[in-house]
Amino acid sequence: MKSLLAAFIILILIHLILAVGFVGWLKASNRLDGERVQAVVEMFKPTIAEVDQLKAEAEAAEAEAAAARDQLMRLESVAKGPQTLEDRLAQNFEADEFDLHRLERLNAETEAIRRRLDQDKALIAQEWAALQEQQAIFEEMVKVRTASMRDEDFDRAVKTLEQLPPKQAKGVVQQYIADGQMEEVVDYLAAMQLRKSAGILKAFKSEEDIPQAAEILEQLRTRGKDPFGQATAGGTSEQPQS
Repeated sequence: MKSLLAAFIILILIHLILAVGFVGWLKASNRLDGERVQAVVEMFKPTIAEVDQLKAEAEAAEAEAAAARDQLMRLESVAKGPQTLEDRLAQNFEADEFDLHRLERLNAETEAIRRRLDQDKALIAQEWAALQEQQAIFEEMVKVRTASMRDEDFDRAVKTLEQLPPKQAKGVVQQYIADGQMEEVVDYLAAMQLRKSAGILKAFKSEEDIPQAAEILEQLRTRGKDPFGQATAGGTSEQPQS
């Protein structure tokens, strides 16, 4: 029994020594001073029920203060009086003026876009006109060149027919007629010397040739050309040279 009591006392002394050592360490490490000790003591003075009551009282006081602030704001609003018609009109005017500025800015942007589109359309129209002019010049050049080549080819064809013997020239003429080029035949014969064209027509001697010769002669006379020297309504023909 005495040994158990001695052991218990020794255990208490050990805990006491440890507690004193811990307090000494807090003091030496500047973690504990009189104010902190007093704060700890004050913290444990009230009971838990007392702490809860103090919290409830603080919350109630805060709610009363908020209600008082709201009441004060309402009183200030009432003290200023209701908003006059002039004030409302002023506010509406400010809002309308803001919308008007926005509308003016939008109109300005739209006008700028429209001017840009007009400029682009004008530029496109100018470029198109220049292109049309260049195309017209090119087509005229082609037309002149084609006409020149056609005239040269026509003159060569006429001279070729004039240089051929009448029978051979007759064969060429009949080939043109067979190809459906009676108009070209008449053009060539009308441009030839009358004695040359008359010689070619005289080569149409057979019964099969006579209708062709008659048609050619009729068209030549319609143009005022008569290879056999007869006057026509279209003009005076040159007498064939022998």
